[in-house]
Amino acid sequence: MRELVESFIEELWVKRVDFARAEKVEKSYVSRHFRKLESDIIWKLPLDGGEDVYLYILIEFQSTVDQFMALRMLRYIVEFYFGIIGRSRKRMALPSVFPILLYNGDERWTAPEKLENLIDQRIDPKFLPHFSYFKIAENEIGPRILLELKNLISALFLVETSDVETLHEKTELILDILKKERPEETRLFSEWLHHHFGETQVAFVDKIDTLQEVRTMLATALKRKEEEWKRIYLDEGRKEGKLEGKLEGKLEGSRETALANARELKKLGVDIKIIVAATGLDRKDVERL
Repeated sequence: MRELVESFIEELWVKRVDFARAEKVEKSYVSRHFRKLESDIIWKLPLDGGEDVYLYILIEFQSTVDQFMALRMLRYIVEFYFGIIGRSRKRMALPSVFPILLYNGDERWTAPEKLENLIDQRIDPKFLPHFSYFKIAENEIGPRILLELKNLISALFLVETSDVETLHEKTELILDILKKERPEETRLFSEWLHHHFGETQVAFVDKIDTLQEVRTMLATALKRKEEEWKRIYLDEGRKEGKLEGKLEGKLEGSRETALANARELKKLGVDIKIIVAATGLDRKDVERL
């Protein structure tokens, strides 16, 4: 949380936070309908002057962009405020809440960050609600920036935004970032890696406390994923003949259709060379997806 805040939020209050006294609020405001698509985390951050700022982080998992995210985010924060009022009726003012949207999807985030941009401006704007959230879209952060940050959050973002082909090349860079982390952080990162690559058993990560073991684990996970994807597509390809022929048969159509299908294949981790051969798209077009 601290690395996320200090790396991406350039606000004066950030320099005044006493992170040693930060408290996680054990409460979620995500509605039942969206629980499989997003998760929220709330932190109470004490400032050096005695006041508090609350940090509301909404982590968006879904690949599609919600046009009305600003409204949904505001709803969660309003519910948070009502909870505060319910616990202290004598309170005369509400605390500041800094809303962060953390998006790790593949599509470009295009939803308005300001609520007023979603409202018909037919009346005086002073009578309209004003609200904005702070967006952190992982796919908009260049690898150069992440490598310059050299912290745990940047290593995590590098893994999430890299396909198998480029992740092999970044393994040593990621390990270089982890060199300054404590063993506990290394173990946590390893556990996250385990979940990220779809493994269900994570008990053995307790024994991981060296960079060499992280290197081995990452290489093994990547190899397993490559073999899994290759097996799936080769099995499908054999039913029709050639792998490329199978894919080309599915991906015929307009450029828009080709781009949409290429995006889906890329999500599955299919090698870019295969996607290019199957869709007829330019390699640069596929890499930009």
